[in-house]
Amino acid sequence: MDEQLLPDLLQLRGSVVGASDEFFAAKENLTKAAAPVFVPDAYGAKGQVYDGWETRRRRGPGGKLPDRSARDWVIVRLGVPGVVRAIVVDTAFFTGNFPQACSADACSVTGYPAFEELAADSEAVAWREIVPRGLVTGDARHAFKVSCRRRYTHVRLNIFPDGGVARLRVHGEWCRIRPCSRASPSTSPRWRTARTWRSAATGTTSPRRAMSSPRPVAGDGRGLGDPQATPDRGTSGWSSGWPGTASSTSRRSTPPGTGATSRRARRCRRWTPPPAPRSPTSPPGASCCRRSACCRTRPTGSA
Repeated sequence: MDEQLLPDLLQLRGSVVGASDEFFAAKENLTKAAAPVFVPDAYGAKGQVYDGWETRRRRGPGGKLPDRSARDWVIVRLGVPGVVRAIVVDTAFFTGNFPQACSADACSVTGYPAFEELAADSEAVAWREIVPRGLVTGDARHAFKVSCRRRYTHVRLNIFPDGGVARLRVHGEWCRIRPCSRASPSTSPRWRTARTWRSAATGTTSPRRAMSSPRPVAGDGRGLGDPQATPDRGTSGWSSGWPGTASSTSRRSTPPGTGATSRRARRCRRWTPPPAPRSPTSPPGASCCRRSACCRTRPTGSA
């Protein structure tokens, strides 16, 4: 699998938090979506204008070469937290002022910490090395694979000792929940809400049942054949009104095995709109259910 085919987490509304130095070129150029360009004879107040991030030259004591550990760095915030799979450092058009080596660190923090907190290397911010120090050449594209599978929110690019970088790409897989999370369904807010609702409705606490509404059955005021939800059809055992009216009958008042509380009527679990009242010319055994064949035969006659 080519890790560079994964989305660039910086292009998902990522941003540059800060840098140790940006004397010659601004750090915001690192996250541009367009490819770097070079315009000859384009000079500014600080010299040749480059499309990238460039720092000033470092010198040791007495004008000697800087120490091997001397570095410049830039911190970027990913557009969405994710697992970093590859980092691309592009030094396009930097032919004489490119860094000698580079490395990358990453961390995972909550919220939007200030730049000072991220740069101070405090205990609250635990930086982990995801790309070891490696050599870099000028005017080239360098891809580094990342083997760590942790979730990160910030990446810090280190260049040794100084120089310029045109573009920075952080390819990976974005995620919403920490991979190390062990939240059980019983403690999850979604499951807890569903379990509470199910308990109030039917008295059971099955999480699988809680994700769907209870099925309508006879006697609960919602199902087909319910004496409290079926209009009068002029037959024995049927309710003569809607719930709350004086003419409505209860389930206990209907003789067992007849009317809406018969065993055959209880099998009908699918709700259908109440049928139109039977006309005087309809046969005595007319169907009352439009979709199910289990209620087509009803006892008729006077009460």
